[in-house]
Amino acid sequence: MTNVKQFPSTVNYPELDGAALTQVALAARDAATEVKRCFLHTDYLPTVNTKVSGLNRAIHEAVFKLPESVNSLFHKVAINTDTLRAYQAELRDAPSSDRQEILEDISTQAVNIVGVIRETTAELKRLLAPMTDTVDRRATAGYLAQLEVEQQHLPMEIQEIRERKATLDAKRKSLTDAMALLEAKGIAEIGKDVMLNAQQMANMGMASPEVAVVDTAIQLAQEALERLESMINYAGLSEARNEIRKQIDALLAGEHGKHESLNEINTKHALIAAAHDFDDQRQRYVAEFEKFILAGQSFLDAYRVIDAQDEQVVSQLAVDASALASHMKLAI
Repeated sequence: MTNVKQFPSTVNYPELDGAALTQVALAARDAATEVKRCFLHTDYLPTVNTKVSGLNRAIHEAVFKLPESVNSLFHKVAINTDTLRAYQAELRDAPSSDRQEILEDISTQAVNIVGVIRETTAELKRLLAPMTDTVDRRATAGYLAQLEVEQQHLPMEIQEIRERKATLDAKRKSLTDAMALLEAKGIAEIGKDVMLNAQQMANMGMASPEVAVVDTAIQLAQEALERLESMINYAGLSEARNEIRKQIDALLAGEHGKHESLNEINTKHALIAAAHDFDDQRQRYVAEFEKFILAGQSFLDAYRVIDAQDEQVVSQLAVDASALASHMKLAI
């Protein structure tokens, strides 16, 4: 009987890396999950989400089917090569009257072996086809550019709001300090509707620094209430402070809205980044997967024509088929 030692494989099969396939498939799955998460939060780019989901399903099918196909190939090749070699052994001692029938059996087994490898290679090509689609980066690059402009602009708007709020906080504190001073000077007894002028403040016994505090508060109240020519009383200071509080609340709401917008933009950006990452992993997976197809095709190219009468050719076919089957099985 012939064996692998007597007939080393003559077909150069590509290096196969099953570990890389597994690693890349997991990375692709994680990226697809991130795309889905971002899409659910933003409802952004549904076509990209659909494309990634479909490609990820195709990769998942390939991950599941590849070991199944390779194991089936391995067992079928083993059965057929064992049968072929048994016929070859029988042929050596067969009477001339039986040789033709045995040669036909050998030819059938050789054809069966080639057929098994052809079917497996065709199945792998079928699995490959839906994985070759891609994310259109020309479109997503434009979306990324728009998002990045907003990512730069919104933080500046948020900072501007914070600065305006800080200014209003300082004004509100000035009003609060002035009102506390007036309360300490007995404004309740005098009357909170009494206009605050220089004479009134002198009557309340205010020193110059205290008068300056109240004068500043009066100016702030006039600005807040848009009463630049009007006199202001304690009630006016309170009204102005409430008005500034409303302005601060509006700024806080605006800042919150800007933060929400920025978070949404960041999530949209993350969606596109994850889609690109997925596509990178998909390309790596396809490149590794194609090597399995190339291995099968290399065998088929070497045995387009088989001469069943040539024992060495048939023996070499069995060796090369076994080598292919083992090469693939070891990779997964």
